[in-house]
Amino acid sequence: MVIVSVAPNGGRLQKEDHAALPLSVAELVVCARACRDAGASLMHFHVRNDEGRHSLDAGLYREALKDLEAEQGLLYQISSEGLGHYAPCEQARCVFESGCRFASVAWREMNAGEQDRAAARRFYEEARERSVHLQHILYAPCDAVGLWRMVEDGVIDGEGLCVLFVYGEYGRGIDGMPPLDEFLDACLRPFGEVPLWFLCGFGIGEGEYVLRGARRGGHVRVGFENNVLRGDGGEAEDNAERVAEVVAGLRECGQEVVGVRETRALLGVQQPE
Repeated sequence: MVIVSVAPNGGRLQKEDHAALPLSVAELVVCARACRDAGASLMHFHVRNDEGRHSLDAGLYREALKDLEAEQGLLYQISSEGLGHYAPCEQARCVFESGCRFASVAWREMNAGEQDRAAARRFYEEARERSVHLQHILYAPCDAVGLWRMVEDGVIDGEGLCVLFVYGEYGRGIDGMPPLDEFLDACLRPFGEVPLWFLCGFGIGEGEYVLRGARRGGHVRVGFENNVLRGDGGEAEDNAERVAEVVAGLRECGQEVVGVRETRALLGVQQPE
Protein backbone atom coordinates (compact mmCIF):
# COMPACT_ATOMS: atom_id res chain seq x y z
CA MET A 1 0.00 0.00 0.00
CA VAL A 2 1.45 3.33 -1.08
CA ILE A 3 0.60 6.86 0.05
CA VAL A 4 0.82 9.47 -2.69
CA SER A 5 1.62 12.93 -1.36
CA VAL A 6 1.61 16.02 -3.53
CA ALA A 7 3.80 19.08 -2.93
CA PRO A 8 2.19 21.61 -5.29
CA ASN A 9 4.09 24.85 -4.72
CA GLY A 10 7.10 24.89 -2.38
CA GLY A 11 8.62 28.16 -1.29
CA ARG A 12 10.79 29.13 -4.26
CA LEU A 13 9.03 28.92 -7.64
CA GLN A 14 6.90 31.74 -9.01
CA LYS A 15 4.20 32.06 -11.66
CA GLU A 16 6.84 32.80 -14.27
CA ASP A 17 8.23 29.32 -13.61
CA HIS A 18 4.83 27.74 -14.27
CA ALA A 19 1.48 29.47 -14.75
CA ALA A 20 -0.37 26.69 -12.89
CA LEU A 21 1.72 27.01 -9.71
CA PRO A 22 -0.88 27.44 -6.92
CA LEU A 23 0.05 30.36 -4.66
CA SER A 24 -3.23 31.76 -3.32
CA VAL A 25 -5.54 29.84 -0.99
CA ALA A 26 -8.18 29.68 -3.71
CA GLU A 27 -5.67 28.17 -6.12
CA LEU A 28 -4.56 25.65 -3.49
CA VAL A 29 -8.17 24.56 -2.98
CA VAL A 30 -8.65 23.97 -6.72
CA CYS A 31 -5.32 22.12 -6.87
CA ALA A 32 -6.23 19.96 -3.87
CA ARG A 33 -9.50 18.91 -5.48
CA ALA A 34 -7.79 17.93 -8.73
CA CYS A 35 -4.95 16.08 -7.00
CA ARG A 36 -7.42 14.18 -4.83
CA ASP A 37 -9.26 13.04 -7.93
CA ALA A 38 -5.92 12.01 -9.48
CA GLY A 39 -5.09 9.75 -6.51
CA ALA A 40 -3.27 11.82 -3.87
CA SER A 41 -4.29 11.52 -0.22
CA LEU A 42 -1.86 13.98 1.40
CA MET A 43 -0.87 17.53 0.43
CA HIS A 44 2.34 19.20 1.62
CA PHE A 45 2.01 22.92 0.98
CA HIS A 46 3.60 26.31 1.62
CA VAL A 47 1.83 29.64 2.02
CA ARG A 48 3.07 32.86 0.44
CA ASN A 49 2.90 36.49 1.56
CA ASP A 50 1.41 39.38 -0.43
CA GLU A 51 4.54 39.50 -2.59
CA GLY A 52 4.29 35.78 -3.34
CA ARG A 53 7.27 34.91 -1.14
CA HIS A 54 7.73 32.01 1.25
CA SER A 55 6.11 32.72 4.60
CA LEU A 56 5.76 31.10 8.02
CA ASP A 57 2.88 33.36 9.00
CA ALA A 58 0.70 31.16 11.21
CA GLY A 59 -2.34 33.26 10.38
CA LEU A 60 -1.91 32.58 6.67
CA TYR A 61 -1.66 28.87 7.42
CA ARG A 62 -4.79 28.97 9.59
CA GLU A 63 -6.70 30.66 6.78
CA ALA A 64 -5.47 28.13 4.23
CA LEU A 65 -6.18 25.13 6.45
CA LYS A 66 -9.72 26.32 7.13
CA ASP A 67 -10.55 26.42 3.42
CA LEU A 68 -8.57 23.32 2.48
CA GLU A 69 -9.97 21.12 5.23
CA ALA A 70 -13.49 22.11 4.18
CA GLU A 71 -12.74 20.10 1.04
CA GLN A 72 -12.82 16.87 3.08
CA GLY A 73 -10.69 15.08 0.54
CA LEU A 74 -7.04 15.16 1.62
CA LEU A 75 -4.84 15.39 4.67
CA TYR A 76 -2.96 18.70 4.76
CA GLN A 77 0.63 19.04 5.93
CA ILE A 78 2.12 22.49 6.41
CA SER A 79 5.77 23.28 5.77
CA SER A 80 7.85 24.69 8.61
CA GLU A 81 10.98 24.98 6.48
CA GLY A 82 12.96 28.16 7.08
CA LEU A 83 14.61 28.27 3.65
CA GLY A 84 17.28 30.51 5.10
CA HIS A 85 14.79 33.16 6.25
CA TYR A 86 13.38 31.81 9.54
CA ALA A 87 15.06 30.66 12.74
CA PRO A 88 14.08 27.41 14.50
CA CYS A 89 12.07 29.32 17.13
CA GLU A 90 10.02 30.93 14.35
CA GLN A 91 9.51 27.57 12.68
CA ALA A 92 8.27 26.06 15.93
CA ARG A 93 5.95 29.00 16.58
CA CYS A 94 4.41 28.59 13.13
CA VAL A 95 3.67 24.90 13.69
CA PHE A 96 1.93 25.45 17.01
CA GLU A 97 0.12 28.72 16.28
CA SER A 98 -1.19 27.52 12.92
CA GLY A 99 -3.30 24.83 14.58
CA CYS A 100 -2.08 22.27 12.06
CA ARG A 101 -2.35 18.51 12.58
CA PHE A 102 0.47 17.63 10.19
CA ALA A 103 3.77 19.43 9.63
CA SER A 104 7.09 18.76 7.94
CA VAL A 105 10.30 19.69 9.78
CA ALA A 106 13.78 19.76 8.28
CA TRP A 107 15.96 18.00 10.85
CA ARG A 108 19.12 19.95 9.98
CA GLU A 109 17.33 23.30 10.21
CA MET A 110 15.80 22.53 13.60
CA ASN A 111 19.13 21.26 14.96
CA ALA A 112 21.54 23.75 13.41
CA GLY A 113 23.56 24.65 16.54
CA GLU A 114 23.99 23.75 20.19
CA GLN A 115 21.48 26.38 21.30
CA ASP A 116 19.05 25.27 18.59
CA ARG A 117 19.35 21.64 19.71
CA ALA A 118 18.08 22.53 23.18
CA ALA A 119 15.16 24.41 21.64
CA ALA A 120 14.60 21.52 19.23
CA ARG A 121 14.17 19.14 22.14
CA ARG A 122 11.45 21.37 23.55
CA PHE A 123 9.82 21.60 20.12
CA TYR A 124 9.69 17.82 19.63
CA GLU A 125 8.31 17.33 23.13
CA GLU A 126 5.59 19.93 22.62
CA ALA A 127 4.67 18.49 19.23
CA ARG A 128 4.21 15.11 20.88
CA GLU A 129 2.08 16.64 23.65
CA ARG A 130 -0.10 18.46 21.11
CA SER A 131 -0.40 15.35 18.88
CA VAL A 132 1.03 17.17 15.85
CA HIS A 133 2.17 14.56 13.34
CA LEU A 134 5.70 15.40 12.18
CA GLN A 135 7.41 14.29 9.01
CA HIS A 136 11.17 14.68 9.42
CA ILE A 137 12.88 15.93 6.25
CA LEU A 138 16.28 14.30 5.69
CA TYR A 139 18.61 15.52 2.96
CA ALA A 140 21.54 13.16 3.57
CA PRO A 141 22.53 10.05 5.54
CA CYS A 142 24.11 12.26 8.23
CA ASP A 143 20.66 13.74 8.91
CA ALA A 144 19.30 10.22 9.38
CA VAL A 145 22.07 9.47 11.87
CA GLY A 146 21.28 12.59 13.86
CA LEU A 147 17.56 11.91 13.87
CA TRP A 148 17.99 8.32 15.03
CA ARG A 149 20.29 9.38 17.87
CA MET A 150 17.51 11.65 19.12
CA VAL A 151 15.10 8.71 18.94
CA GLU A 152 17.52 6.59 20.95
CA ASP A 153 17.85 9.42 23.48
CA GLY A 154 14.07 9.55 23.85
CA VAL A 155 13.79 13.09 22.47
CA ILE A 156 11.84 12.03 19.40
CA ASP A 157 9.21 9.30 19.56
CA GLY A 158 10.35 6.30 17.54
CA GLU A 159 6.83 4.88 17.39
CA GLY A 160 5.20 6.04 14.18
CA LEU A 161 8.38 7.78 13.01
CA CYS A 162 7.82 9.35 9.59
CA VAL A 163 10.61 10.67 7.36
CA LEU A 164 11.06 12.15 3.90
CA PHE A 165 14.28 11.44 2.00
CA VAL A 166 15.12 14.22 -0.46
CA TYR A 167 17.04 13.01 -3.50
CA GLY A 168 18.81 16.04 -4.91
CA GLU A 169 19.01 19.73 -4.13
CA TYR A 170 17.45 22.96 -5.32
CA GLY A 171 19.54 24.61 -7.99
CA ARG A 172 21.56 21.58 -9.02
CA GLY A 173 19.06 18.73 -9.12
CA ILE A 174 20.73 15.36 -8.66
CA ASP A 175 24.17 16.44 -9.91
CA GLY A 176 26.77 14.93 -7.61
CA MET A 177 24.28 12.61 -5.91
CA PRO A 178 25.11 8.90 -5.51
CA PRO A 179 22.93 6.35 -7.35
CA LEU A 180 19.45 6.25 -5.87
CA ASP A 181 19.70 2.78 -4.31
CA GLU A 182 23.04 3.69 -2.73
CA PHE A 183 21.50 6.90 -1.36
CA LEU A 184 18.50 5.03 0.07
CA ASP A 185 20.68 2.30 1.59
CA ALA A 186 22.78 4.92 3.37
CA CYS A 187 19.75 6.86 4.58
CA LEU A 188 17.95 3.78 5.92
CA ARG A 189 21.02 2.17 7.52
CA PRO A 190 21.10 4.26 10.74
CA PHE A 191 17.59 3.30 11.80
CA GLY A 192 17.16 0.46 14.24
CA GLU A 193 13.68 -0.05 12.86
CA VAL A 194 12.69 1.02 9.36
CA PRO A 195 10.47 4.11 9.67
CA LEU A 196 7.53 5.02 7.49
CA TRP A 197 9.43 6.77 4.72
CA PHE A 198 8.65 8.90 1.71
CA LEU A 199 10.88 9.86 -1.20
CA CYS A 200 10.93 12.93 -3.41
CA GLY A 201 13.32 13.78 -6.23
CA PHE A 202 14.22 16.60 -8.57
CA GLY A 203 13.78 17.04 -12.28
CA ILE A 204 12.68 14.82 -15.11
CA GLY A 205 13.59 11.64 -13.20
CA GLU A 206 11.19 12.41 -10.35
CA GLY A 207 8.61 9.81 -11.39
CA GLU A 208 11.20 7.08 -11.90
CA TYR A 209 12.82 7.77 -8.53
CA VAL A 210 9.62 7.61 -6.50
CA LEU A 211 8.45 4.46 -8.28
CA ARG A 212 11.75 2.79 -7.46
CA GLY A 213 11.35 3.94 -3.88
CA ALA A 214 7.85 2.48 -3.72
CA ARG A 215 9.15 -0.88 -4.92
CA ARG A 216 11.50 -0.78 -1.93
CA GLY A 217 8.65 -0.18 0.52
CA GLY A 218 8.54 3.61 0.53
CA HIS A 219 5.79 6.13 -0.12
CA VAL A 220 5.94 8.89 -2.71
CA ARG A 221 5.84 12.66 -2.94
CA VAL A 222 5.57 14.44 -6.27
CA GLY A 223 4.64 17.90 -7.44
CA PHE A 224 5.80 21.27 -8.65
CA GLU A 225 7.83 21.98 -5.49
CA ASN A 226 10.56 19.78 -6.96
CA ASN A 227 9.64 19.23 -10.61
CA VAL A 228 7.29 20.59 -13.28
CA LEU A 229 8.17 18.05 -15.99
CA ARG A 230 6.45 14.88 -17.12
CA GLY A 231 8.45 11.70 -17.50
CA ASP A 232 8.74 12.31 -21.25
CA GLY A 233 10.40 15.67 -20.65
CA GLY A 234 7.43 17.85 -21.56
CA GLU A 235 6.04 20.42 -19.16
CA ALA A 236 3.20 19.07 -17.02
CA GLU A 237 -0.11 20.89 -17.32
CA ASP A 238 -0.54 21.03 -13.55
CA ASN A 239 0.16 19.15 -10.32
CA ALA A 240 -2.72 16.75 -10.90
CA GLU A 241 -1.02 15.52 -14.07
CA ARG A 242 2.13 14.75 -12.07
CA VAL A 243 0.06 12.83 -9.54
CA ALA A 244 -1.86 10.94 -12.23
CA GLU A 245 1.32 9.88 -14.03
CA VAL A 246 2.88 8.48 -10.86
CA VAL A 247 -0.36 6.81 -9.75
CA ALA A 248 -0.60 5.09 -13.13
CA GLY A 249 3.00 3.90 -12.76
CA LEU A 250 2.33 2.53 -9.29
CA ARG A 251 -0.72 0.62 -10.47
CA GLU A 252 1.18 -0.80 -13.44
CA CYS A 253 3.66 -2.19 -10.91
CA GLY A 254 0.84 -3.79 -8.94
CA GLN A 255 0.99 -1.26 -6.10
CA GLU A 256 -2.19 -0.29 -4.25
CA VAL A 257 -2.62 3.49 -3.93
CA VAL A 258 -4.41 4.25 -0.67
CA GLY A 259 -7.02 6.83 0.23
CA VAL A 260 -7.29 9.17 3.21
CA ARG A 261 -8.62 6.60 5.67
CA GLU A 262 -5.78 4.16 4.95
CA THR A 263 -3.27 7.02 4.98
CA ARG A 264 -4.37 7.98 8.47
CA ALA A 265 -3.93 4.38 9.59
CA LEU A 266 -0.44 4.13 8.08
CA LEU A 267 0.59 7.41 9.68
CA GLY A 268 -0.86 6.28 13.00
CA VAL A 269 -3.23 9.24 13.21
CA GLN A 270 -6.74 8.91 14.57
CA GLN A 271 -9.79 10.19 12.72
CA PRO A 272 -10.82 13.52 14.28
CA GLU A 273 -14.09 13.50 16.17
